[in-house]
Amino acid sequence: DTFKDAAGNPLFVAFDQFHPVVTTKANFDDLLIPKDHISRSKSDTFYVDDEHVLRTQSTAHQSKILADGHNAVVWTADVYRKDEIDRYHYPVFHQTDAIRLWPKSELPQDPGKMAAFVVNDLKATLEGLARHLFGPREIRWDEAATFPFTDPSIELEVDFDDRWVECLGCGMIRPEILEDCGRGDMAGWAFGIGLER
Repeated sequence: DTFKDAAGNPLFVAFDQFHPVVTTKANFDDLLIPKDHISRSKSDTFYVDDEHVLRTQSTAHQSKILADGHNAVVWTADVYRKDEIDRYHYPVFHQTDAIRLWPKSELPQDPGKMAAFVVNDLKATLEGLARHLFGPREIRWDEAATFPFTDPSIELEVDFDDRWVECLGCGMIRPEILEDCGRGDMAGWAFGIGLER
C-alpha cells in the first residue's frame, strides 16, 4: 500500500500548522525560482516587506521539512496569489504538498533508472489520489511541464466537462535542493495540488 509502511503503519507524517508569512528565501530562492520569474513580482505576490511574503505555495515549507530529516510528509496550507478570479482561480486557496524520499543506496544506481523508479512511484501514488478525489474521470500526464524545483517535472490533468484541467504539478526533487537541506544522500518526489482548483 502506497500510504503504509511494511508494518501497516502510516507512512506519511502530516502537518498543517504553518505561519502564512514566509521569507522570500523560503518561497523562491530555496526552490530555485529564478530572480526574474513573474511569480516574484509585486503584481503576482503579496509582499509584507522586501524579505517576507504571504506564501504563494505551500512548497515554501519544503526545505525546512527536508532539513528536519523527514522522508515521507504531506502538508496543507492556505496560499495567497494576486490571481484574477475565474472558474479555476481565486487569490486565496488551500494547497497540499507531499514529499517521499529514499536513500540513494536503496535505488538503482543508474541515474535514468533511479529517476524512472521515483517517477513511477509518484505516478502510481497520484493516480490513486486522483481516483479518490475525482472518481472515474479520465486523467493524463503532461510530461512537457517544467518547474524550477523538480526534474523531471510532470503535471496531472483531469478531464472536466470535456476540458483538460491541470490539477497538480510534481516531479523528482532536484538534487541541489536536497543537498542544500543536508539530504544529498537521498532521492525522491514532490507534488503540490491546489485543492479548490
